Amino acid sequence: MNNSINHKFHHISRAEYQELLAVSRGDAVADYIIDNVSILDLINGGEISGPIVIKGRYIAGVGAEYADAPALQRIDARGATAVPGFIDAHLHIESSMMTPVTFETATLPRGLTTVICDPHEIVNVMGEAGFAWFARCAEQARQNQYLQVSSCVPALEGCDVSA
Repeated sequence: MNNSINHKFHHISRAEYQELLAVSRGDAVADYIIDNVSILDLINGGEISGPIVIKGRYIAGVGAEYADAPALQRIDARGATAVPGFIDAHLHIESSMMTPVTFETATLPRGLTTVICDPHEIVNVMGEAGFAWFARCAEQARQNQYLQVSSCVPALEGCDVSA
């Protein structure tokens, strides 16, 4: 079985980090700035008004202090609200009767960006081959689908083979 489950973790290089800092300080040009957007603040329960500054794959800054920041392209969000992606910390995709890719198709457009999957039902039935299949499917998804190793597979060896 391929053990590269952490394939979606992207480690930022020192050069990328330095470039992000330069953009956030206003010393370098952002790739995009999204203007006229309200950002939902889940920490304080309010909204932040101001642009979102993007460099590469990362958000380099948020807030009114970036209103005049330089960018290659500015996008007018026309009063839209930006919200963080939702994370489901424990679910069983196979209980939905969908493959990981089909599950993504149904949930990613609704804001579910990350899921921590417990594939114990498919592993109870198919064993390691089921886990490997599930991992291969999850690797194809754009949604962050991370697999956990179940503590109870099989639930009762030799007796419990159904999901």
